[in-house]
Amino acid sequence: MSVIVVNFERAGDVRFFDPSTGTMSECLDQTWKDTHGKFSEQDGSLACLFKSGGEIHLFLDGINAVVDDALTTTVDTNGDERRFQVFWKKKCLYEKTYPRKPDTDGNPFWPSDAEDQDVFLWIHNIVCSHERQQILLSGSGGTP
Repeated sequence: MSVIVVNFERAGDVRFFDPSTGTMSECLDQTWKDTHGKFSEQDGSLACLFKSGGEIHLFLDGINAVVDDALTTTVDTNGDERRFQVFWKKKCLYEKTYPRKPDTDGNPFWPSDAEDQDVFLWIHNIVCSHERQQILLSGSGGTP
């Protein structure tokens, strides 16, 4: 079953995502109210956080995990790099080191947070917050 996801970096890029195969296809009906999550493609890697069947799923380069209390993430900053890790019951499932982006986009009229520039930090913040998980599951505010 496919879910509708929006590109983390380009809001107008909406696609169907099939978590069983990890494939995406074009979504011509870009109805925001039907969006189930966000995705990002960077350096050949695919990261996708979405809701399906009353659960939140995290898909990272072929790994599909349910976001629950057994799943944890870390984001460490070391100079100009960040390291994102995903653990399930303390076993590392995924690790990615990537260049750190600026914590703001420099727009004085609509300032952004660090997570608005960094998909892995955004994922980490949702995995670590039951409140944000409930907001995503309830569909409040349109897109997760």
